[in-house]
Amino acid sequence: MTTTNRRSFLKMAGSCSLLSIVSNGIALPNLTANDENQPYRVGVCAWNMPGYARNPESFAMARELGFQGVQLLYHPIEEPVYTKKENQDRFLQAAKNENMEIISFSIGIVCIRPFATDPDAEKWVSDCLDVMHEMKVRNLLLPFFAEGDLIDKPEEQKQTVAKLKKLAPKAEKLGLAISIESYLSVEDHLRMIDEVGSDAVKVYYDIQNMANKGYDVLEGIRILAQRDLISEVHLKDDTHRLIDSPLHYPKVSETLQEVGYHGWVVVEASISGDWKESYASNAGFARKIFGIR
Repeated sequence: MTTTNRRSFLKMAGSCSLLSIVSNGIALPNLTANDENQPYRVGVCAWNMPGYARNPESFAMARELGFQGVQLLYHPIEEPVYTKKENQDRFLQAAKNENMEIISFSIGIVCIRPFATDPDAEKWVSDCLDVMHEMKVRNLLLPFFAEGDLIDKPEEQKQTVAKLKKLAPKAEKLGLAISIESYLSVEDHLRMIDEVGSDAVKVYYDIQNMANKGYDVLEGIRILAQRDLISEVHLKDDTHRLIDSPLHYPKVSETLQEVGYHGWVVVEASISGDWKESYASNAGFARKIFGIR
């Protein structure tokens, strides 16, 4: 991969880019079990911190900025960091040293080489599930953007369902979740999940993605929460810090609390000006609106 393509991938992976004790029969990690008064944790995407996309030092930086966990980027081709046991141990130890969590993995390359049509994509996801099992990470973000966008592509939607049907039994056996993040409507997400027929398939709910498509963001939260299908939530704004976002994040927080969603809220992008200052602001704002100490 050329330097230009590498930069493009990392940028795209960010935009491509569950916790409940039990969700529809799939046991998921309850990272707040020791503090019932703190049902939320705030995290950050590693790929949005320059120089930290696949760097164990991301945990120290994230902690310094006010976060409690890091969402990691899994790349199955270039620098397949996490397939090596010594690297798994390095990341796990780095997280432990900072009293941080590995929130989940995102496999952003499927925005360039689509999950639905690329012959290697199914194996990438399967291999990532193995890595997750070894590292005790329970959620995989599977994004459908750019080349992998599913809007108005019924054949690709069918192919996606077919592949997820093959992968879901493995995820179920390992106690893992595969979470779809896409521009599809809530109704289309539900239809595809029902067609797969597995409790291991969830929805990764990105607030800005839903708003950009004109969907009712809060109603989407309510509908998905009725079936415990929200795995994690991305708090994102491509041009504003969260505190300045027109997306009304305090209302988003209120609705998530109203429906009983407990778990990770993960800040993606939302940089205006200096990235460190932006993320420190975002972490503080998210902590405030979700009541995180």
